[in-house]
Amino acid sequence: MASLPTMLRYVTMKFKYSLSAAWKSYAQGQIRETELPATVMQNLRHGNMTFLHTTFEKEMTKVPGGCGHTFLVRKIPSPTSRTVRANDLVVLKDPKNPSNYIVRRLAATKSNYTKPFVLGKNQCWVLADKFDLETEEAYDSRTFGPVNINNIVGRAIYAVSIGRLYHETVYNNLDSVIEDFPVVEVELNIEEMESHYKSS
Repeated sequence: MASLPTMLRYVTMKFKYSLSAAWKSYAQGQIRETELPATVMQNLRHGNMTFLHTTFEKEMTKVPGGCGHTFLVRKIPSPTSRTVRANDLVVLKDPKNPSNYIVRRLAATKSNYTKPFVLGKNQCWVLADKFDLETEEAYDSRTFGPVNINNIVGRAIYAVSIGRLYHETVYNNLDSVIEDFPVVEVELNIEEMESHYKSS
């Protein structure tokens, strides 16, 4: 059970998330302006700030004794260089097949890039989490180039692999880890993640 200060931080974060998600729906024409308050309240009362995503991509670091990970992913409705940071493990739409999600390490955004990255407005550079892959083997920005930051749908914040034999907080930017702590404390369900992993 999360402590009272953690719960208060979580509720504050969830309210901000609910506002952001409702505004995104409005901006995309999915709801009318008059539906904004009800959508915010619905997200606040019934929506989680996370979803589960399982991947067996070769670009992911293998864990001892197996491969594949189920991630608890914090949803990010409106990604910017303030909401996702360099070194975060992000879930994003596949640039060549947007109906699929891929998991990559965020190397740079427009606001913090250095050579050799050349990024335009709202672009970011993502890399395979498994660093020993050759450039031609890795399906990341080295092969498909920079991606629009709006392709990012969330940040992986907790990982489970091989059932309960391996589970831990995902190594992300330290500011992100601190920010995500209340979400992990409230929404983490190891049994649900383990079940999701086994059924994938």
